[in-house]
Amino acid sequence: MFNFKRILAFTLTLLMFASVLSFGVFAEGSIEDGDVNVPFDDVIGESDTYNLTEDKEGYVFAYMDPHNAETVDIKSEYEGKPVVAIGEEALENATNLTEAVIPGTVRSIAYKAFAGCTALNKVVIPESVETIDTTAFEGCEGLTVYGTKGSAAETFAKDKGFDFFAIVWGDANEDQKVTALDIIRYKKYLSSDGITMGIGADTNGDNAYDSTDVAKLKRYFAELVNGVSSVILGPRVN
Repeated sequence: MFNFKRILAFTLTLLMFASVLSFGVFAEGSIEDGDVNVPFDDVIGESDTYNLTEDKEGYVFAYMDPHNAETVDIKSEYEGKPVVAIGEEALENATNLTEAVIPGTVRSIAYKAFAGCTALNKVVIPESVETIDTTAFEGCEGLTVYGTKGSAAETFAKDKGFDFFAIVWGDANEDQKVTALDIIRYKKYLSSDGITMGIGADTNGDNAYDSTDVAKLKRYFAELVNGVSSVILGPRVN
């Protein structure tokens, strides 16, 4: 009888220990999804969300993660396909966000995409964007829209009362012209610190200022005939 009680007590202790251990692992490392335990990292990863479009030809930027970031890196391409839209409420209420650059593959900015981004003071919208929902930047009181003259960005900014800054792509020294002086400015920028660049200096739309921009600017001048070049500067879709 004594041995039986000892065995029973030992068995119960083991069962209790196993129960506590399994509960601890579950509580700290997974989320229950039906009958499957899904690791936290697979659900709440610190990475932006892109959703495939209905025609499966491109992606929509759907959500910024972490949502409290000051800047956002919206890719022009995701998994081999272009990012063609900023989705509904993708960055809504990202109150720390101060600036955003829309890549040259994007064609539309959806309902409340940036609504409630109260710190947002600068957004660069390329010519590729054809439609901007009227609520896309709702509540962004101090916003300046950067874009090209005659674009949807300019029309939207004027309709909504936002400040608009006209970008001249290839203009590295911000004199509103594209000349050989911009190449000189680039060379100074690449060879020394403390040289600032105008936003139009990004001649290929990759959100960076480097030697590839200089190369494209040189091609622009090489193919310049009667004031017109076949090389298109800036984040545009040819």
